[in-house]
Amino acid sequence: AASDVYKRQAMDVVVEGNKVIVKSSEDAAVSIFGVSGAQVAGGYTNEAITVNGTGIFVVRANGQSVKIVK
Repeated sequence: AASDVYKRQAMDVVVEGNKVIVKSSEDAAVSIFGVSGAQVAGGYTNEAITVNGTGIFVVRANGQSVKIVK
């Protein structure tokens, strides 16, 4: 379980306005969910993903999840 926490902390998520970028050495699918649990956007690591709206979102990639606020 400790390794999961470490991996989540090490996951680099960059938010620039409506763009979210998950930086990773591996190519992986990225899913972004709103607080309701509905997927609001998707894409791939190391590419800008457009996320409209503001609030709390959950970013998932490589089996890891990170909460972001934008």
